[in-house]
Amino acid sequence: MSYKPVFAPFQAAPGLARHCIWDKDGDFVAELSDAHDDADTAWLLAAAPELMEALEDVLNYDGGADSALEDEYVMERAQESLAKARGEDQG
Repeated sequence: MSYKPVFAPFQAAPGLARHCIWDKDGDFVAELSDAHDDADTAWLLAAAPELMEALEDVLNYDGGADSALEDEYVMERAQESLAKARGEDQG
């Protein structure tokens, strides 16, 4: 079974008081609690759907290469989702 959030991809950004998660249309999704309010947590949460898709691509791989690890597209998606989770694509 595959789960895909309707409004993904998500983005993380500082809100008025805490870090927040926003959907692809710029609508508010969630605000981090005081105990977990930091950019690293926000980026990880925002990247969760893409991380899940990348992992599913690896685990369910049936492409032309010998393995998902040798498939350039699959590995590029995995690297991009990890970069998002680390906050490296936040400009």
